[in-house]
Amino acid sequence: LEEVKRTSLATLKTWVHPNDYDFAYKAITNHIQGKSPYYEIDIRFKHKTGKWIWVLDKGKVIEYDENGLAVKMIGYHIDITERKQTEQMFEGIFKQSAASICMLDDNMRYIAASGKWINDYHLGNNAIVGKSHYEIFPEISPEWKAIHQRCLKGEIISSNEDKFVRADGSIQWIMWDVRPWYRADDSIGGLIISSSDVTHIKEKDGEKLRIEHILNETNKVARIGTWEVDLKYNRVIWSSITKEIHEAPHDYI
Repeated sequence: LEEVKRTSLATLKTWVHPNDYDFAYKAITNHIQGKSPYYEIDIRFKHKTGKWIWVLDKGKVIEYDENGLAVKMIGYHIDITERKQTEQMFEGIFKQSAASICMLDDNMRYIAASGKWINDYHLGNNAIVGKSHYEIFPEISPEWKAIHQRCLKGEIISSNEDKFVRADGSIQWIMWDVRPWYRADDSIGGLIISSSDVTHIKEKDGEKLRIEHILNETNKVARIGTWEVDLKYNRVIWSSITKEIHEAPHDYI
C-alpha cells in the first residue's frame, strides 16, 4: 500500500497495464487541463500480488495553485474484474452472431456488438466498445433516448418500422427491439438492442406507390378507366375514371 500511496501521474506507467496507459494518461491529462469536469475510465491496474485487475477509476481535481495548476485530486477505484470478464465473454458471442445486435451497459456504453451491427450502421473499423451509444450515434433523437430510459427500468419496446435520419442526412428504415439484460443479482445491467435494416424493402414499397401514382395520373389524363375482378370473393372493382365514364356514384362497386 505504501507504493500505491506514492502513485502520481508521473508513476502511472508503473501501475497501469501497458495497453491501457495511453488511454488513461490522455483521459487524466485532459481533465487536469480543464477539458472535462472529471475523468472516468475502465483500466487494468496492477494488484499487489502482481496480477492485473480491472478497475473503474474516477477522479476530479479539487484544488489549483495560484498559477492555475492542479495540486490536489480525489477519486475512487471499484474492482470491476468480474464484470469485465462477463463483458469479454459476451463480446466473443456477439461477434459471431449473424444478427444485427449490440449490448450496452446501464450508462449506454458498448459492451459488445455483432459484425452485422457494425456493417448495417457503416461503422467501419471504429472501436466502439467502451464508448457511449450517443457518441457513436449523435443523431439519435430525444424520443429514442426516452425509450432507452424506459427500457433501463424494465420495459421491452419494439417497432416494425422506424425512420432513422443519420448525421450525414441519409435515411435508414429499421425494425428494432430494445430490452434490458439482467445481472446475477437480478438488477438491470444495461440494454440489448437488435435491429434489421429494412431500407431496401421500404424503397421498393415507395417505388411501387410512385408507379401507381403515375399510372393513376396518366389514366386521368387519357380518360382510361380500369377495372378489377376478384374471383375469390366474387367482387368487381372500378377505378374512379371507370365510374365517371359510366356516370356511376363514387361509392358504386
